[in-house]
Amino acid sequence: MLYRQLQRVIEDAACIFEQDRAPPLSKLTGGNRTKWAKARAHLKELDPQNEKSLEIVERAIFHISLDMSSPESLADRAKIALHGDGTNKWFDKPLTLVQFKNGKGGSNGEHTWADAMVMVKAFDVAIDFVVEHLKTNKPPRMPSAADMASTALPRPTESVFKLDSHMVGAVEEASADLAELISTVDLDVLEFDHFGKDFFRRYRLMADSVCQMAIQLAYSRLHPGDVAPTYESAHTRLFYHGRTETIRTTCNESVAFCSAMNNKQASDKDKFEALQGAMKAHRDIAKDALLAQGVDRHMLGLYIVAQMSGSDPLPSIFSDKAFKGSRYYKLSTSNISMKSSPMFGGFMAMYPDGYGVCYCIRDESLKFSITANNTDSSTSASRMREALGKALVDIQRLCLTRSVIYVTGGSSSKL
Repeated sequence: MLYRQLQRVIEDAACIFEQDRAPPLSKLTGGNRTKWAKARAHLKELDPQNEKSLEIVERAIFHISLDMSSPESLADRAKIALHGDGTNKWFDKPLTLVQFKNGKGGSNGEHTWADAMVMVKAFDVAIDFVVEHLKTNKPPRMPSAADMASTALPRPTESVFKLDSHMVGAVEEASADLAELISTVDLDVLEFDHFGKDFFRRYRLMADSVCQMAIQLAYSRLHPGDVAPTYESAHTRLFYHGRTETIRTTCNESVAFCSAMNNKQASDKDKFEALQGAMKAHRDIAKDALLAQGVDRHMLGLYIVAQMSGSDPLPSIFSDKAFKGSRYYKLSTSNISMKSSPMFGGFMAMYPDGYGVCYCIRDESLKFSITANNTDSSTSASRMREALGKALVDIQRLCLTRSVIYVTGGSSSKL
């Protein structure tokens, strides 16, 4: 029984004295990558058992982190899932399921192997399966004491690592580096339950574009006069081995929309037309990105070719001030909405003076994970959360000034 085996893991991991605990080797995976690569090579050479244990850890399909804390808020759960104190996550792993003591959960994933939507889709399929299963079967019951006692499965086996003073020092150094990195994370969550996708359908507005314009508007109010280059991820799965392209949300139309919304003299009509113009521009840019007609991945390819060909100096475009500035994404954003999955993810801001905004669009609600860097006093995840909530409400109020057509069952009525 899985439940019994997990209980045994907890029992076996319990230590009365702190000095009996093994050094948290997992912290090596959260530090500097070159240091970890060297430490990993030394670890394998140190003892054959280390190589066997490392293979078990690294070949596992996924990990389960049994976290003994009981965070209640989404923000607290997100912080622990993202980093915690680094002791119970192997950060190289594509997926770590984080299970808290109070029954709530989260996940942590390394991004290189696949894009976020792959994992979100996996959860979506799993949730659909559980829902269908419960329609025809009774909910599972907790095992009784008799069930637990009769379990004949062998106890889980601990993966043991033999360390020398060099490895202990490497873990201590990684722990300090990771603690410093964690200290830079400023994270907050916006649970926006006032409306969702259904509301915008009435006005023929694309929910993703609305969210992007709300992010633009919130930023413009927090940082007046500053126009932030914005990264929004777009998948290119239409193509073999396609991964992502950049939707460059910031454009003349989005700047005009923010200006109109922040102009007390502008009429509701002017503001709504500016919103429509910004959204049309966003849709066009997004379409180009989805069809591999964006610019960022092409420029990346040219940059790699120039580097590999030994060009010195590199073509002047790569040092051009405008080109470099356009890629300084102060706003890094991603929409990871899926039909059934409640996941909405999160990631760190790309630059110290920027924000990371990940969101999930549901029919009647919106959820945003917002990060900033504690090292920059000009940014704040909580201030961005408040500004984003207000921006969404202002866009809703703007929509409510318009007449709309409801169409149901072939008939229509105008409000």
